[in-house]
Amino acid sequence: DRGREVVFASSDAVYLGTRDVRRFLFPPEKADDDPERVDNIVAAALTVGGSILVSDEDRDRVLRFDPKGKYLGTFPPHDIGERSVTRILVDPEGGILTLDRDPRLLRTWDENGKLLRTVGPAGLKKPYDVALDPFRNLYVADEELGVLVFDPRGKLLTTITSPRLKARAVTLEASGAVLVYDRRSERLLRFR
Repeated sequence: DRGREVVFASSDAVYLGTRDVRRFLFPPEKADDDPERVDNIVAAALTVGGSILVSDEDRDRVLRFDPKGKYLGTFPPHDIGERSVTRILVDPEGGILTLDRDPRLLRTWDENGKLLRTVGPAGLKKPYDVALDPFRNLYVADEELGVLVFDPRGKLLTTITSPRLKARAVTLEASGAVLVYDRRSERLLRFR
């Protein structure tokens, strides 16, 4: 199940699993120029179809590469302008989620780049991270609002918060507990 493999992005590489490290080249604008390394990677994901999506902070775009690292174009294929994508996830049905910190949108796309649904900007103030549960509910860590939980259609179900919480990262335990990194206290908090 390719979309569920562990993907870790460092500034200049994408790690697929524990041993497969990929670095990427962006094609030159002029034929006689050399390709440029993609060396400011913020997020990455491996799609169900095998493409590697890379959020490049220098270019403010999500770039698509084939499994061998050949550049295939931007994602989505039609240019939607500069984007500050800080997270990319693949849901259990193969939908591709991108969290744009600016303009504060969480979008779900199909493999071809067709927009399926959008959450935000209403209801989001300072989103930093997103997680999915097995039912495709979205957990958005928002530094000003806590953790907002949306159903798969984008309807707000609940908000997880505590006094002075500055949610910076969110993940889910197998038990269903929600783990939140609080920037203010510099602690990992657990909510049931």
